[in-house]
Amino acid sequence: MNKTTMIIAGVVALLLLGAVVMTQQSKQTQPSQETTSTTMPAENSNVDEKKVEKKEKKEGDEDVNEVEAVEIEAGSFYFKPNKIKVDKGQKVRVTLKAVSLMHNFTIDEFNVKSETVQNGNTGIVEFTPDKAGTFEFYCGIGQHRANGQKGTLIVEE
Repeated sequence: MNKTTMIIAGVVALLLLGAVVMTQQSKQTQPSQETTSTTMPAENSNVDEKKVEKKEKKEGDEDVNEVEAVEIEAGSFYFKPNKIKVDKGQKVRVTLKAVSLMHNFTIDEFNVKSETVQNGNTGIVEFTPDKAGTFEFYCGIGQHRANGQKGTLIVEE
């Protein structure tokens, strides 16, 4: 190779290396985004899940006890999503939207019981899970739970 070709190759290599370093730094500083499944489950299906991912906390952040917001649709004997993952000690705000009948949101282990929400309305309940594990949430209205209106809350350390 001649000298000019070597210089050009070196410059290209440095540019590529710089791009890789900048991409890695960008990935480390961007907060995670909340994701939800967009698949509409059949009634009584256990395939829909909401994963609440934690945003990176940096030194100097104003609100280190940020509330994790979860929206749940309550219909004729189903919750969508019917699986939620959160972190132990993280405050959770559940917004329950009734799309048919009337419903509530109950988790016995955390003494959580929302108000009864009528068709077309929403209700909010907040709680802070203080222990890790897998817990059932359900609708405590009539036979809704027995008819399959329940889901799983996974609390991770």
